[in-house]
Amino acid sequence: MAKKALKAIILSLTLILSLCLMTTCNGSGGGGWVGGGGCTNQCSTSGAKECSGDGYHVCGNYDSDKCLEWSAVTACGAGEACSDGVCSPVCTDADGDGYYAQSGCGTAADCNDHNGTVYPGAPELCDGIDNQCPGDPGYGTVDEGCFQKIGNDVRITNDVSYSYMPSLAWTGSEYGVSWVDDRDNPNISEEIYFARISASGAKIGSDVRITNDANLSRDPSLAWTGSEYGVSWVDDRDGNFQIYFARISTDGTKIGADIRITNDANGSSGPSLAWTGSEYGVSWRDYRDGNDEIYFARISASGTKVGADVRITNDSNWSELPSLVWTGSEYGVSWDDDRDGNYEIYFAHISASGTKIGADVRITNAAYDSSYPSLAWTGSEYGVSWEDLRDDLDGICDLSSGTMDCSYKIYFARIGLVP
Repeated sequence: MAKKALKAIILSLTLILSLCLMTTCNGSGGGGWVGGGGCTNQCSTSGAKECSGDGYHVCGNYDSDKCLEWSAVTACGAGEACSDGVCSPVCTDADGDGYYAQSGCGTAADCNDHNGTVYPGAPELCDGIDNQCPGDPGYGTVDEGCFQKIGNDVRITNDVSYSYMPSLAWTGSEYGVSWVDDRDNPNISEEIYFARISASGAKIGSDVRITNDANLSRDPSLAWTGSEYGVSWVDDRDGNFQIYFARISTDGTKIGADIRITNDANGSSGPSLAWTGSEYGVSWRDYRDGNDEIYFARISASGTKVGADVRITNDSNWSELPSLVWTGSEYGVSWDDDRDGNYEIYFAHISASGTKIGADVRITNAAYDSSYPSLAWTGSEYGVSWEDLRDDLDGICDLSSGTMDCSYKIYFARIGLVP
């Protein structure tokens, strides 16, 4: 009886041990075999991944027992970091342009993460650098599609004396340029010269002397008509400065004699010439009224003055440096004027027949001088640019120190009809 009971006890213990080995230490149990050379699971699910250090490890059975343990750590690659057991790129956008420096981050990789203007598909900004990335059209070319200097500087005049005050015109196939030159009587008289320049920037032929008198000829303004040039300038051959005009053929030959446009006892200067399609208009500064005023006159295609001079400004202070343009139906003229206590930019309309239209329009309203306007017509409105002293600390050009202590800046404004 006792022997049968002992066998039953031994059989029960054997069954219990077998059950333990099958359910507790083979990865499906939780506590494992405690003592007696048993094992404990380090992880619960085979194949699960977990970040560790600079990489990740995987849950599995990697030894001779039946328990689960972590594998050796697999390091993440360069530029990667582990998150939720997976190595992923570290996504950085240091320049804030919306493109990550790394691939796999949801955007094309930024080829320059230190410049917000450089990224895949970026537009060319004409800023002196290549804004595109490899694979983009235009990559490898700086400022494609941008206006930039073409070729080298071309020297047009080559004499021992000085040349200055150029005026340039385009014919449709080449340039014409007129300027002041004192080569014929240095430091005593100045003459108006002309030269042709090809579309590629090569000088064509020799310089052509336009004026030939013993006094000063200055301030040329050149215009192209479609078949020839017209040039206006100021000349003191008559004892005081007057406005003159001449025609120049396409090959640079002067046509006919100089034509005197103004004829008053005081000085005229600074002409600005424009072509309408059938005749010229010219505007200038004139001192006949006791102070400088802006005047205007018409000149026929053959060079004959049409009608009388037209006074454009009428105030007690100086008006000077006009810039004249033709719109297709009327003239626009801009000038600088000190009627307000300092020089400001003004504007006016002139009809095709030479009649002033409406009142003067004040363009600038700054504390310091605005001067030297240059006017252009777009087809629907005017643009005017000028030099301005408003940003100078004291608004004064001080030459007492031997240097020009002033800070002129270039400004621009639009002029058009208010709806």
